[in-house]
Parts: sequence; C-alpha cells; structure tokens
Amino acid sequence: MTSETDGSFNSKLMLTNNQRRRESFDLPLDFLNPAIEEFEYMLPFNWQAKKAGVLQRFSFLFNKETLSDVHFIVGIEPNTQIIPAHKFILSIGSAVFDAMFNGPMANKNDVIVITDMEPKVFMAVLKYLYSDQVVLEADMTLPLLYAAKKYALPMLDKICRDSFHKCMTKDNIFQLLMQARMFDEPHLAVTVLDAIINNASVSFNAPGLANIDHETLCVIMERDTREITECDRFVALCKWATAECSRQKCKVTPQNVCRVLGKVLHSLKFDEIDQEEFSTKILQSEVLDDHVFVEILNTVRRR
Repeated sequence: MTSETDGSFNSKLMLTNNQRRRESFDLPLDFLNPAIEEFEYMLPFNWQAKKAGVLQRFSFLFNKETLSDVHFIVGIEPNTQIIPAHKFILSIGSAVFDAMFNGPMANKNDVIVITDMEPKVFMAVLKYLYSDQVVLEADMTLPLLYAAKKYALPMLDKICRDSFHKCMTKDNIFQLLMQARMFDEPHLAVTVLDAIINNASVSFNAPGLANIDHETLCVIMERDTREITECDRFVALCKWATAECSRQKCKVTPQNVCRVLGKVLHSLKFDEIDQEEFSTKILQSEVLDDHVFVEILNTVRRR
C-alpha cells in the first residue's frame, strides 16, 4: 500500500470492522431450537448453522467482512471500491490467486491494489469464485473475459465466449469492437467487425459509431462495405467527425473535420460518389452545413 491510500483505507476499514460485527446478528433464528435460541443468539458466528453445504457457506461470505483476511482496492481514483475477501476461497478457485497468496513469491500484504479493471468486474469474478454464479451484462462480457484470463478461470472464460454472440446488438456492437481490440481478442474483434460490415446499412446508422476511437474507425473503414455506397460511408464519417470535434471542444469546420478524420479519409473512393446521390444524401442530411460538405470534398480531392 502507498501512503496516499493508507489514511482513507484505514478509516474505511474501521467501518467494515463494525460491519463485520453486525453481520453475525443479521440472520433470523427460526431454525434454532427454541430451548437454546437465546444462548445461540449470543454466539458471534452463528451463521454457519443455517447453511446446508459448503457452497452456501462460501456464498454467504461473498463481499463480507466476516472472517476476511485480505482487502482489494479496485479501480482508479476517484472511482475505487474496497472489497473484502478470503484468501482460502480465492486460492482454491484460482491458480493465480493461489500463487499470489501461497507461492514462493507470495504477496504478504493484506491490501492489494487492482487498477486494470472496474470494481463491478472484479466483483463479478469474486461472485463466481464464491458461488459459481455468473453475473453477465452485455457491457461486461469482454472485461469479464479479460479478468477470467488474468486469473486463470477457464470455465468463466468459456461462459463469456459462449455468451458473446448473444449479447451483440446494433446498440452495443461498436463498443464490443473497441473492447475486443482493447482486451487483445483478435478473433472476437473479427467476429464483431464481420457483423458490422455484413449489416452495414443498419450499423453505419447506429449512434454507437460516433463514439468509437479513431483507430477503431480506421479498422472499420478499411473493410469493403458493398452493402452501402461511398456516399453513405462519407455521411457516417462526417457524423463521427462532428462528435469528435465536440469531444475535442473545437468548432465544426471543414479544416477541423479533415483534421480529426485524418488518414481515414483516404479510405473513401470519392470518384465513386454519384453527383445526384451526393446532392440528395449529403447536402440534405443536415449532418453538416452544405458549404462545409462541399469544402471537405474539395479539400480531400486536392490531397
């Protein structure tokens, strides 16, 4: 732990220690023999009695201070979360955690900082290790797949891959492509890219296109999209450029549009744009002002 986090962590840990004491008394006692109910209620760790098996006991301990012997600080400030855990449970579920806690180079710290995933993703990993349950939301599939690879969880890896195609929609397909590239999943990236290109008439009109990064935009535009025209591709690029200018807090001018688009403009075949289609689709699209479109086209043609 660094000194920057010691103070905040210790103050939060005082709260979690109080929580640890409360957790032991939160369970109903209807399962107890009435004759010993009052005595049992006084025992601090009475929760075990109601759990039918090991899985139920492990599940109960998920995200609880009870018996915890390690804490994870997950995320990047200011969006961090302190998560309690149990080294034994993590070690029997993951060879990576086993090496981390019990190997020759074992981490002796009781506080471990994780900055390469969001708290909700790490919580999903722990949920799986404690209960065999998988919480799989569409936007978490690839981040959770990354976590499964990191912590050597082959079954969770398989679950994520098997559900990948089911969670793909026109609303999240561009986000999935960015994630697949970010988490070094080239096979899945090709799968998503093929889906985008094969349904170009729909995907190129989806709002998610405007939110992708420039490199992902270049990857998409390098592919041959025969389902749509060059004019459609140009309109899509201008929509992205308008959004990018807004992100960069600059005015939407022909010069700025060309600047933010950069090399991707060279992927367009302007000689294939029909003049009538240019007039009907581009000049009437209201993506940019008419003179802006014309100036962009002339600028690119002069290059």
